[in-house]
Amino acid sequence: MTQRYEDTCKVSQMITKENSEDIPLYLHDMFERSSSNLSESQVDELKQVLVRHKGTFSKTKDDLGRATAIRHKINTGTATPVKLQPRRLPFHKREEADKEVQRLLDCGIIEPSKSPWSTSLVLVKKKDSSTRICTDFRILNSKTIKDSYPLPRIDDSLDALRGSKWFSVLDLSSGYFQVEMDPQDKEKTAFSTSKGLFHFNVMAMGLCNGVATFQRLMEYVNLLAGLNWETCLT
Repeated sequence: MTQRYEDTCKVSQMITKENSEDIPLYLHDMFERSSSNLSESQVDELKQVLVRHKGTFSKTKDDLGRATAIRHKINTGTATPVKLQPRRLPFHKREEADKEVQRLLDCGIIEPSKSPWSTSLVLVKKKDSSTRICTDFRILNSKTIKDSYPLPRIDDSLDALRGSKWFSVLDLSSGYFQVEMDPQDKEKTAFSTSKGLFHFNVMAMGLCNGVATFQRLMEYVNLLAGLNWETCLT
């Protein structure tokens, strides 16, 4: 325990202003938490990696990238567009919805629409008490031809981890919102609010083939980088 405490103190001393001065402020917390069990040389390597890839990390929750290699498609065949009546929101909830709609507009996640499709808006309270806008895509999903792209087996993933000594966990910021919609299918995601009709420019949560598209994209990126099953599991 004494040696462990001394090692911890030594590393803590290494995480000084000099070590982190080149690292953007929004990465300081990650740098400090990731350095607790590293040697001095490893701390320096970590610093170099974070500085080199600083543009990869979100500065804020609204600082999102866009993946264009694979876009989300909604194949509805010859299905007729469906228009649902807007779901009534209590007046005190309407202000929350309007603020979230405006935020999504400002981020380019949604845009005004003239779609023949329209679904209902649902407000969901997140664990941090913030509000998430969800859309009721049940009818759209019922008319969508399903994508059977496979997810990795859990037992295969566990086998791939065998013998590894270092582990890192990365969580994409609003991952679905970083996947572009196919331009021809954007209007199918339209939803109604008190402010009008809007559709998504990116893959919305609740679409039945969203998981398949996301997995396909992750494996495509890892394949290009030569990481699949060797360095990175998705």
